[in-house]
Amino acid sequence: MIAHVKRPVAPTNSQNVILHRIYLFLGLCLFTLVFYFSYIEPKKYATPEALLSSLHTPNDSSKIEKVCPNLVLFLTDDQDVVLLGAEHMTNLRELLVRQGTVLSNAYVDTPLCCPSRSSILTGRYVHNHGAINNSLEGHCSDRVWQNGPEKATLAVHLQIAGYRTFFAGKYLNQYGRAESGGPAHVPPGWHWWQGLVGNSRYYNYSLSINGSEVWHGDHPDADYLTSVIEKQALQFLASLPPKSHDLPQHEAPFFMMLSTPAPHAPFTPQPKYEDKFPDLKAPRTANFNVRNDGTKHWLLRLGEQPLREELLDKVDDIFRNRLRTLLSVDDMLKKIVESLHEKELLDDTYIIFTSDNGFHLDQFSLPYDKRQPYEFDIRVPFVIRGPGVGKGVTLPHPISNVDLAPTLLSLAGVAVPKDMDGVSLKSFLLRHEVKEGASELRSKSPSLWLGSRTLLVEHSGEGFARTDGACGHLGPGMYGCDPEFDCKCTDSWNSSFACVRQIRLVSDDAIYTSNDASVSDINIQNSSRSRLKEDQDDHSKDSGTTITHKHQKLKGRTTIYSEPGSVRTAKDVVFCRWQDQEEFVEFYDLSEDPSQLMNAAGRLSAEQLLYYHALLDALVRCSGAACHVA
Repeated sequence: MIAHVKRPVAPTNSQNVILHRIYLFLGLCLFTLVFYFSYIEPKKYATPEALLSSLHTPNDSSKIEKVCPNLVLFLTDDQDVVLLGAEHMTNLRELLVRQGTVLSNAYVDTPLCCPSRSSILTGRYVHNHGAINNSLEGHCSDRVWQNGPEKATLAVHLQIAGYRTFFAGKYLNQYGRAESGGPAHVPPGWHWWQGLVGNSRYYNYSLSINGSEVWHGDHPDADYLTSVIEKQALQFLASLPPKSHDLPQHEAPFFMMLSTPAPHAPFTPQPKYEDKFPDLKAPRTANFNVRNDGTKHWLLRLGEQPLREELLDKVDDIFRNRLRTLLSVDDMLKKIVESLHEKELLDDTYIIFTSDNGFHLDQFSLPYDKRQPYEFDIRVPFVIRGPGVGKGVTLPHPISNVDLAPTLLSLAGVAVPKDMDGVSLKSFLLRHEVKEGASELRSKSPSLWLGSRTLLVEHSGEGFARTDGACGHLGPGMYGCDPEFDCKCTDSWNSSFACVRQIRLVSDDAIYTSNDASVSDINIQNSSRSRLKEDQDDHSKDSGTTITHKHQKLKGRTTIYSEPGSVRTAKDVVFCRWQDQEEFVEFYDLSEDPSQLMNAAGRLSAEQLLYYHALLDALVRCSGAACHVA
């Protein structure tokens, strides 16, 4: 019997076309998937899990170490250090300063609340996280912020790593606005959330308690915001399980961020402190109430100057009330430390105290505010205590608020994301100590010594479409014009600037150069300025930084290892450039002019100007490791 095999029927031309199209479509899909996952960077902020793929280390180092420290961050609002803003906080001095390390050259990357806080949370410069000022239009807590940088904050990384996270107080100036979700929006990364709706206030405000709005009135003690933050923090600590003596530490560490309104306007002290410091006056610094000539940028030249004598009483009253508000912060600090001690957690906890920006009080005849590139507005208090941190130590090494996030992550044993612009201070902080009976600073082994640093400071001016009332003659684009102070304004659309702040320290002891990539060269090949002169030095007293024409790089000293004994400042300068019609430039050598009275930009040579412009051009575009400049 012969089997009959049915011959296959050849496909028609139309069927061939359809099959070819199907194969082509499937091939394109496969190619797209392979190309996307091989060459296209995954979205940085898509999900918390996606964050793990952006970390430095290839192994699973995102998980916390077996013994994990607790982390507490105190963040005040507008607290200066130049004008002795922390001078009367006795608990801060006794519990943190004497038990920890002070960084006396701590700077912010912008002298304004919302952008600075965004930098603290993300570890990124303003031009990278995008929250450029305090307005929704400037992306302060708007949908752009929420859909991007907010999904990659310090809290998100710590939560993924297993930390319990707690926030209480002021978050960002526009938080809770209806346009961006209202108080129902709880930023990712926080297990416990008690966020102030809007800007700093002391009474008559609302809080988002894990997404539910709760109103507080004007009870002298029960509603005073600093006291409310204190109460919530103590309740959180009380809810923690007791420390287990069978384990090095309780099972899950915590991160607690306490963000006070003090000493921000409206400068309202708690009633028990409203009569303190009756005779104190704002510090009469060398730049207090001085007349500005043409060497200062235009906003400082605006309006009557110096201020009339009768206005100085108002300045002094603001100064006293700012100090009074900080006494309540000082009380809270003491109670938090006592609670940690009672629960046997203090020795396992790093505590950091700092501010989002500085402040001025009639410096250069500016009545009161921040937003300026001078020391009083950009230098802030910074103190840390915790396991391995030197006690009673003050270090002059320059740091930035963008270093906070990478430092806290490193202390927690969590890998630092590549896109963070700051550097971790962990190795530096944990290698300094004061020997018993010795007055000078010593180090454990060769110590990481960040003695050479170039920091970026940037500000995007803001203003209103019209200036109303008694100051209406100033026209559009102005901000914060106060008729009580002769219509002196604090900002404008035309007052954006960027600065480089350079500090170089020299130790009299042995110094070794490291190849540590955390402080790297910066490529300025695409600078908009002219070509650089080969091997042109920066004309500083200590020309440790040179420019190499061949490679078009600004080549700086990298991380320094040393056995520090006495330390001196070899370079201490700031160079600023305004985005205005004048393209105004200011330069100060603070070793010669610490009060920044005389703008020395006119004394810079063409080569020096070229150097600083090129450096600034590079920094305002930098990201990640490219921002780590010696």
